[in-house]
Amino acid sequence: MNPTVKISIVGAESSGKSTLAVALATHFKAPLVEEYAREYLEAKDEPRYELADLNHIAKEQVRQVHETLKTAPKILFCDTDLVTLHIWALDKFDKAIPFVEENLEKEKADLYLLCKPDLLWQPDPLREDSNRREDIYNWNLWVLREMNAEFAEIEGQQEARLNNAIAAIDKFLDQ
Repeated sequence: MNPTVKISIVGAESSGKSTLAVALATHFKAPLVEEYAREYLEAKDEPRYELADLNHIAKEQVRQVHETLKTAPKILFCDTDLVTLHIWALDKFDKAIPFVEENLEKEKADLYLLCKPDLLWQPDPLREDSNRREDIYNWNLWVLREMNAEFAEIEGQQEARLNNAIAAIDKFLDQ
């Protein structure tokens, strides 16, 4: 049996990652590991977080991926991964998380879908910076290139965005 193809959706805030992840998991009838950071931060009494919180989020995100992989799906979608936590820690705290740095390469997805910030900003209590989406997008692009990761840049509105992502995945799977 072929191993699972792990596809992670990354990008700046409010670039349609979660919406795209759900739509792709539905389209491909594949499991989805949702973004644990949202669950964790929504459960806190206040939205403040520390570097230790990001370390916890990273470990739990990886644990959930490994747990889902036990069912040996053909494709697994991940609404974020350690690339996001790597950038988040450096951006907000100017510090790396040892767990993330030690596992970034080991936990690398087979394919990344990098969402362009071409959607309108959607306010959300957990979103922090509507003005730096292009910078964060470019940082993601740089990290993916440094990792020699397979990735596709995904753009477009609504159905076009989904169709672009499906086409990128189909192309990757046909290689």
